Amino acid sequence: MLVHWVLIVFVHASADVIASTKANTLPLDYGAVFSSQEACESWGADKIAKEERVESFICLPRPAYRN
Repeated sequence: MLVHWVLIVFVHASADVIASTKANTLPLDYGAVFSSQEACESWGADKIAKEERVESFICLPRPAYRN
């Protein structure tokens, strides 16, 4: 099975969020897909971690399917 890595970003939630796994934060699938965990973490540290609303991020493996 092929695997790709997906970037999940935890952002500070706005006042209209009803529920979250952590107070005042909300996990979002950033929509970025990487071929390795290292590439995902490096890109996240360079591009995402510096954004004001971002509290943290994580890279998770997901199955990748061939067309």
